[in-house]
Amino acid sequence: MTLPVTLTIAFEQWSTGYVEPTRTEIHSIEPEYLERNVRDHIQESWQSYAGTAAMPRITREIERQGIQATGIFSGIAVERYPRECEAFAATGSEIAGHSYAQDIRAFKLTRPEERENILKTSALIEGIAGKAPVGWLNPGAQSSDNTRE
Repeated sequence: MTLPVTLTIAFEQWSTGYVEPTRTEIHSIEPEYLERNVRDHIQESWQSYAGTAAMPRITREIERQGIQATGIFSGIAVERYPRECEAFAATGSEIAGHSYAQDIRAFKLTRPEERENILKTSALIEGIAGKAPVGWLNPGAQSSDNTRE
């Protein structure tokens, strides 16, 4: 018996200084301090782990297994970790766009803003993968009325 499996890797990054309160149980800094630009080192560490440890491990395992995956990458992840993204693409895996940053939500953007978000992210991906993204998935799978256009 053969069982087909699709392996999808989300390499998500948030804008600098952004703390996503609904995604983690770790609230180390109260909002009033964040508003005063007190850094949240736990959130920063949590985000950097993806690029410095997780993606290299995932890429090595994909190579070891001789398989391909689909990566859905934030544009800012490509900027912050270009070597790790290039290594992933070099496995023969494909990359889809996933907004410039995880906190940029399509339904909150104007049509021109959303278009710029998609074009900027797509250009970053093409720059490291050598080809355009294979598709697009908005953060939270929440598109706008304009996304498909």
